[in-house]
Amino acid sequence: MNTTVKAFIPILLSLIILSACNTYSYEYKFSGENDHWEAEIFFKGTEDQYSRGDANYDFTVTYKGLSQELASTDEITYSFETESENFSATKKFSNPPTDVSFTSKGNSSGTVSADEQITVNVKWNGIEESFELENISK
Repeated sequence: MNTTVKAFIPILLSLIILSACNTYSYEYKFSGENDHWEAEIFFKGTEDQYSRGDANYDFTVTYKGLSQELASTDEITYSFETESENFSATKKFSNPPTDVSFTSKGNSSGTVSADEQITVNVKWNGIEESFELENISK
């Protein structure tokens, strides 16, 4: 190796080590409710100065009443929206639902900020309801 390449190797290694220090992990739990529904989203992700990062999420929507009150429901659509992510799922029922909680897991191609407001929408029995989730893990 020539002298120029040997001199460049410590600089390159230093840059790699410093860039690794700029990566951080986060875990946020967002929660909220309205009269009929409550929801929670748990995000776990990483971010660095060079990319938007990525995250995994667990999203749960729970009906606050009794499962019998959903007996006439044949479909529930629930969704959330962040600054970088939109998610929607539809559950169809051939029989009345016996569970009042609906959970979806997934990956997000962006990061979620700690102070972000997340909007949740639930459609059921011809009704559409929206409410906000706030970070409760600050």
